[in-house]
Amino acid sequence: MNTGEGGLSKYHLSGNPDIMMQIGPGLFGVRTPGGEFSWEEFKKKSEIEQVKAFEIKLAQGAKIRGGHIEGQKVTEEIAQIRLVEPGQTINSPNRFYEFKNFNELFEFVERMRDVGGKPIGIKIVVGDLDALEEMTKTMRDTGKGPDFITVDGGEGGTGATYQELADAVGLPIMSALPLVDEMLKKYGVRNRVKLIASGKLTSPDKVAVALAMGADLVNIARGFMISVGCIMAEIC
Repeated sequence: MNTGEGGLSKYHLSGNPDIMMQIGPGLFGVRTPGGEFSWEEFKKKSEIEQVKAFEIKLAQGAKIRGGHIEGQKVTEEIAQIRLVEPGQTINSPNRFYEFKNFNELFEFVERMRDVGGKPIGIKIVVGDLDALEEMTKTMRDTGKGPDFITVDGGEGGTGATYQELADAVGLPIMSALPLVDEMLKKYGVRNRVKLIASGKLTSPDKVAVALAMGADLVNIARGFMISVGCIMAEIC
């Protein structure tokens, strides 16, 4: 189970699942009171038995901006989970300040792996092949990099973005996935990482196609929401 970027809660842990804790630029659940990355809080989360891996959310298909949540939704419980002030509107930054390039990103990944002792991955959206090539080349040249890469397609959903971004940002997953797979092979690093596909993979045929096009596994979110009764009315 992936927590999403909102932090790790008792509800995630209640069913005793294997958990991948996602960390977005807002650093929810692993931040200091000043909003910086807290290695102490990260260490605490890594020591939870159910937490099997961490995912650094660099981007998602539905938006390029940071997340937004109205202050009225930031209850005492939500604030405690996210390590923020209750009642305050939250606008997450659209990027991490802990690193500025792929070399620094991979150094950050290495330190997270050393401190937490768990696999560390990244979530990306393909929109610029030059950036994708720079990333894979850096993986080859440095011998460093993530344990897995989640490729999110432009179909991905969210409750916190503008319609124009949700509809028009990022390559579709079936276009992006083989590009990432081939680029990793080109630089000889495909065997070092697992590829996860995400983005409206709601039916068996779509999952099968994603696996055939290079994915090692897939993420499903919207499909499960609909299966438990969500009618996509956007009033929650």
